[in-house]
Amino acid sequence: NDAQNNYDGKGALVGATWATTLITSPLFGMIPAFIGAYSDPAVENMNIPDQKEFDTNSEYRKCYTEEAQHIKQKKALKAFAMSTSIWAILSIVITSLAM
Repeated sequence: NDAQNNYDGKGALVGATWATTLITSPLFGMIPAFIGAYSDPAVENMNIPDQKEFDTNSEYRKCYTEEAQHIKQKKALKAFAMSTSIWAILSIVITSLAM
């Protein structure tokens, strides 16, 4: 529950996914999305409310880290899905204008 309240999943991952997908294609956009989604969140980005508890209680650390990872995965995959949708729409519009 602490991770849901404190970890926002912000970082370069979402921006990198959007930029790579829109500038190149979803094929390349999935690279930062999946690499980032399945890498552990950095401790300094987790906004841990009770650092002492995190450092001393292995169960708390495990649960907090797993929930932060889950949040990070959802954000990365959502960014990939949304940027892919926009890329597809832009591709259709540009193609239809070129005809």
